[in-house]
Formats: sequence, structure tokens, C-alpha cells
Amino acid sequence: MEVRFFRITERELLLDSIKKLWSENHIYVRNPAVLEHLVLNTPYRAAFAGEENYSFLGAWDQGEVVGLQGIIPQEANLAGERGLSSTGTVWVVTPRARKEGIGLLFMRFFEQGGRDMQVSIGLSPTSYGIYKLLNNLVLEDLPRWIAVNRVRETVENLLPNDGALPYLPRVTPRELRTNYKIQVDALDAEKWDAFYSGRFAPMTIGTCRDDKFLRWRYMESPVLRYHFLTLCDEAGSYHGLAVVRIEPILNGRFTIGRILEFIAVEAEASVALANAVVNFDRDVLMWDFYCLSDITAFGLEAVGFRRLPAWMDHVMMPTRFQPVDYEQLKLNVAIWLSERARKKLEPLNSSQWYITKGDADQDRAN
Repeated sequence: MEVRFFRITERELLLDSIKKLWSENHIYVRNPAVLEHLVLNTPYRAAFAGEENYSFLGAWDQGEVVGLQGIIPQEANLAGERGLSSTGTVWVVTPRARKEGIGLLFMRFFEQGGRDMQVSIGLSPTSYGIYKLLNNLVLEDLPRWIAVNRVRETVENLLPNDGALPYLPRVTPRELRTNYKIQVDALDAEKWDAFYSGRFAPMTIGTCRDDKFLRWRYMESPVLRYHFLTLCDEAGSYHGLAVVRIEPILNGRFTIGRILEFIAVEAEASVALANAVVNFDRDVLMWDFYCLSDITAFGLEAVGFRRLPAWMDHVMMPTRFQPVDYEQLKLNVAIWLSERARKKLEPLNSSQWYITKGDADQDRAN
């Protein structure tokens, strides 16, 4: 049994293996540019997997691909200290290879090479169970905040039962007198990195959200268009950033707003940034934001957002919209930490864990 990275020259073999072992309808198969954005055209790939390889592991048995483990290399932020991290995608092995322990061999790979953190989002029940058995940090449901902008249209088109109407959290923009200014789709690398490394990173744990990551993950996306809202003071220094995406749904009849990043520290800045988000597009039906931490939720909640508890039965807001799907899809999370990282961090302090859908490949048009 051979385990190694797929070579760049094996592009068609990789796509065909994903199709056969995982799903012929997977976004990577339908649009290989998404796959290559995440495991080839990243600023972290060459150091992680080598210049000639995708950051995508395969297992071969007598020349046949019997296992896959995609890896999205990144940089970790460990409460202000940098480290190596990655996110997993498409982890699958055939039953025969499973008996040979290939799935566990893939997992052990993350413990090598000086990595400090591995974050996986949206695991299958089997994969989630394995992570749990191996004493990783696991969470069944990545928290989701929502706010409804156009209530009647949302109820009529997105909710299966209009009895939810009185319970919907509603967008309520604030009248603010503030000296903060909002810039749209402009990011100054030096100013952002100064704010992130000096203010936000020491408070949080997760993928490093410096300029390098933001530009690759969002600005250079080959498929989806993201917008950057940056919050500046009168001197031009940054105090916050939001990354949003406007998604057409129901054959273009309506749109919804997806928040991928919401980063602010001071209370006034957080509210001002949240105000800018909901005012960015006043025609969307609703907004949502997935984040493990509530560290940045203050501003969002000030303009009407509420975290949906897992037991909520009055608001069956869909999680997938292409097409609208009323099955409540929970985004589970599993986190592996190196011994060094475990000693440095306090895993039980959930407010520190700034992890969003942007950490992995979960923000996609289904």
C-alpha cells in the first residue's frame, strides 16, 4: 500500500478518483477550478506538499486508488503565536483499505511535519465518530447567527410553516454617530496586518486571518464573489473587517446575504461594522453567519442577529439554498491539536475559537 500526494501531472486521476470514491456531483468534479484554488493555487501549498504536488493525499493498492484525503494548508494563529495548520476535505477510503488502517494512517499524517492544528468542518458521521474516539475536540453543530431582512418574503419562500413569523430575529439597523468610516472592496495589507496581529490575533485561536489568507481565500476565489467591508478611524487605521457574499436563490428571484468573516474588538466598532453589513444590501431576504466563537457577536446582535439554538423548532431556516432544502444540515467541527498547542491553549475557552465556514471548503453554492 502506497500513501503519497497526488502529483500535479495526475490531475485527471485525482478528479476521477473523487468522482468514483466520493461523488460524481461533488463541486470539485463539476468545477475543478474550486479544487485547484484550495489544494494547488494557495500560498501555503508548496511548503506543505512540495512544488510538484497537490496538497491532496492518495492511497494506492496495486496501482488502484483506494483512499483520498484532501488537505487545505494554512497558517495557525495560537493566541498571537504563529504555527502550521490545515483543513481537511474529502476523506474517504474503500472498505478494503479501511481494514488496512488507511483512514487512520491519513489522520496520523497530521501529527507529522510540525503541524499544530487540523480543523475539519462538515464531516460524515463515520469520520466525526472516529475523530471523537481519538479524543479530538469535537462539536456537533457550528453556531449560526441569522437576521431576517424581508420578513414576509422570507416566510413565504424559505420557511415551510408561516407560524415562525413572530419568532424571527429581524434586521434592525442602528442610528450611529461615529467617526468610523467604511471602505468597500479595499484592503491595505500593512494596516490590516497591524490590526490583526496587534489586536485580534492575541484574543483568538484558529486560522491566521492575515492579508495573505484573506486575499487568497476570498479575493482570488475563481467562482464566488466576496466583498470586503473594512472599518477605519479618521487616521486610516483599521478597527474591523467583514467579508460578505450575496447569493442569488430561487432562480434569481431573491438573494440572501452570507457573512464569512466578522472581526472587530471594540463595542462601538463592532456595532458600526454590523450596521455596515446590513446596509450593504437592503434587498436580501436574510443574513447568516457561522462562527464557533461568540467573540465578535456583540455588534451583530446589536442590529438584530440571534444565534439559533440547536433545539429551536420555531425557525426552520434552511441551511442550503441551491435548491432550497428544508433538511436541517448541521455543520459539525473536529479539531486536532499538537501536544505543543494543547499545552499552550485552553481548549475549554470556546470564546477564543474564531473558526468560520471560511476555514474550510464549506462556503460554496452547494
